Amino acid sequence: ETWIRELPLNVLMYEGIVAGKLDFDYAPSSRIYSYTDEDGKSVVKRRFLNFSEEGRSAIEDLREQEFLHGLKLTNHDDITMTAVQVSHKGRELLAQLAPMLRLEVEEFVY
Repeated sequence: ETWIRELPLNVLMYEGIVAGKLDFDYAPSSRIYSYTDEDGKSVVKRRFLNFSEEGRSAIEDLREQEFLHGLKLTNHDDITMTAVQVSHKGRELLAQLAPMLRLEVEEFVY
């Protein structure tokens, strides 16, 4: 099972909102993120990114109901982030989705 970090998950949520697949609002929010540049050096930046507080709340609700596992991670710059993974209970719920809804989700995600 794969884990997805907070920033890529937020990007997916934003793209889902813009594509009309998710009914959440979003707004610019100042965030710190880090990445490794082409020279292999670690770069830390603060940028305004479009985030959905409603989406974040939905993720937390899914974690509380044990449909998602959460994992706190710290990178080598001591920046903490959260990663999530679909739990066994979450996979069972996804297996019960109507085929048309599942297809719509898979077309968007993949």
